[in-house]
Amino acid sequence: MAITWGLGLVLVGVALLVGGALTSKSNTRKKLFMVAFLVGGGALILTYLMPIAPFTGQINFGVGQPLTLTPEGNVVPVSSAVCPPGSVEDITATFLATDFFTGSATGGSHAYKRWLGSSWGPITSLADAGTATLSAGDKLQVLFGNASTSANYYGSLKEFTLPCGAGTYTATDKLYGNSSRTVTVFNEEKNSVGINQAEAIASGDVVTLDVEIKSVFQKGEPYGGVIVAEFNTSTYDDVIINLGGVKVDTPDVYRTQTGNTTRTYSIAPFTGTDKLVGSITLDAKSIEPTATVGNVTLTYYPNSFFIDEDAGSNFAGPSPDDEDAVATRLDVTTFVLSVS
Repeated sequence: MAITWGLGLVLVGVALLVGGALTSKSNTRKKLFMVAFLVGGGALILTYLMPIAPFTGQINFGVGQPLTLTPEGNVVPVSSAVCPPGSVEDITATFLATDFFTGSATGGSHAYKRWLGSSWGPITSLADAGTATLSAGDKLQVLFGNASTSANYYGSLKEFTLPCGAGTYTATDKLYGNSSRTVTVFNEEKNSVGINQAEAIASGDVVTLDVEIKSVFQKGEPYGGVIVAEFNTSTYDDVIINLGGVKVDTPDVYRTQTGNTTRTYSIAPFTGTDKLVGSITLDAKSIEPTATVGNVTLTYYPNSFFIDEDAGSNFAGPSPDDEDAVATRLDVTTFVLSVS
């Protein structure tokens, strides 16, 4: 039963009457009775006979406001809708994803969790455009794409609160199609470095070459990624990639060859025919780099979402690999910078 401020004061008055009746001191009894009539009687009149605010307002005890921890450790309420009496209770929720550029259905599958008051519930998976019968006011966490490592689209993670008074609801988002991105490095003569065109580097040289990464029309890398440069430790002191990102740890999924080491840099998101343009610097040692020990392998890992089984099947990411050092996307791009 809902308790108003007025009813609460009436109950306080009743409690004072009971206390007065039980006390053996006449002066105390009189004072308690007087306060009880003033508080309880006044509240009774202003709540039920001549109702005015705030006496008619309900007391909020925090019901329906579960608590959670912020990353800083602060306890804060997690919002969830409290629907008024008479509202539609059951909602048929549809889970639908569309192409960011064309608006067409993406297909594939999705996953969602319900907030249970103190934690997220178990994962439920369903096909694109699939439906589920849920309750008004439910708070959902939806992983569109269901953490697929090979689907034609990158997933996305969103939260929804099902509205009151609606029998149907569509949880939807726009997804980017995964791209066959291209890595290009240009030598000092501005020719594209490849199988038939290498970069000549002498011992002790510090060479900076132009590099670019691009996607394809109506595709994209919505969360960016990382680029790993692997090189021989006897040939180079350092390899530096400047594409607007910062130096980061090499993902655990990467396996470095014996005698080699790596440098890894973050890559910003890029979509469509946009190009990321920057440079790569090769700092050679006293040993002259040759094709045998001088080639530098560049590997691009896109960031994507995954399901962290080690953390209670939480939705996690975006990241280049998951908790088991497995790539979150299988469409990895590798480029060999040839040196002669």
